[in-house]
Amino acid sequence: MTMETSGTAQEAVTRPCGYSRCDRRISYSGSGRPPRYCQPERRWPDQGGKTCKQLAAEERAAGRAAELEAVTAAYAATEDPVLAAIQALTAVLADRHAAGEAVLEAVGGRVAEAERAAAEAQAARQAAEDGRASADRAAAAARRDAELAAEARRVAERRARDAEADARDQTSQAWARVVEAERAAAAAGERAEGAQRAEAHALADRDTARDRAAELAENNKELRAETKQLRAETADATAAAARALTELAAAQARADAAEQRAATAGEAAAADRARAEAERAERLAADAAAAADRAARQDAEQRAATAETAAAAAQARADAAEQRAETADAAAAADRARAERAEQRAETERAERLAADAQRPPETT
Repeated sequence: MTMETSGTAQEAVTRPCGYSRCDRRISYSGSGRPPRYCQPERRWPDQGGKTCKQLAAEERAAGRAAELEAVTAAYAATEDPVLAAIQALTAVLADRHAAGEAVLEAVGGRVAEAERAAAEAQAARQAAEDGRASADRAAAAARRDAELAAEARRVAERRARDAEADARDQTSQAWARVVEAERAAAAAGERAEGAQRAEAHALADRDTARDRAAELAENNKELRAETKQLRAETADATAAAARALTELAAAQARADAAEQRAATAGEAAAADRARAEAERAERLAADAAAAADRAARQDAEQRAATAETAAAAAQARADAAEQRAETADAAAAADRARAERAEQRAETERAERLAADAQRPPETT
């Protein structure tokens, strides 16, 4: 298709050279007067180096010279019949011309009338087409308005549904927050009550610990006095035991001497007395040792009681410190519970406001 179009365009812009013997075609760019001969000029060496234009002029001159005489003779021979025929034809043509003029006038009138009717019909058709176009435009505008109204209605319905769904969601969330806030408030109240009960228990335990500490302090005073007395008795018992031991040693020495004398002198009575003194000294020593043991045990028991009292006092002080710490913790817990209740109340109020806002109908635009 493209090659045929190119070939047609090539044939349309080329033409043969004006010299009959030249087989070249002349290209024409489409602007200016088209050339009739080869450009650039072609020269023929066998014709004396003449151009196509010169050789074509010579051909025309030779043709005119060869045909002029024959044409002149033929023209002279046909001049009279041609003139007669021309005259007859002129008369016929004059009549024909008159009849044609009449026909033209009649046709012109009918043509003018037909043209007027056609113009009127064209105007009526144009008016009808304009009216139909206006009606079409009005109908299209009405359809567009109806489509826009339907789309606006659908958008409004969708927005109303979305607003209703959002309102339901917000209401559900608000009630959920209210329930959660009430649950948290109840838990905070329970924690506050527990903190108050713990504080009351801590105060009661503190009072008990104070009473116990006072009682232990009084017992400690009594134990200190008893310990002092026991220490004095222990010292006396220790001194008596020491004296008994000294006397025992002396009696033992006298008994040994008496036995030695009895053994040598046969003094049985002296030996009996010595043995009696030795036995009495042993009993005194045993009593002194028992008294010393009792004093040592009482001292140990007294020290144990004193240590126990000190431990009880330390425990009481520790319990009092722990009770103070628990009281402080309970107070802090009560403060946190009060803060949580205040926060829960604020959250509940905010949830109620959100619920009220969600229950209001959405604004329509």
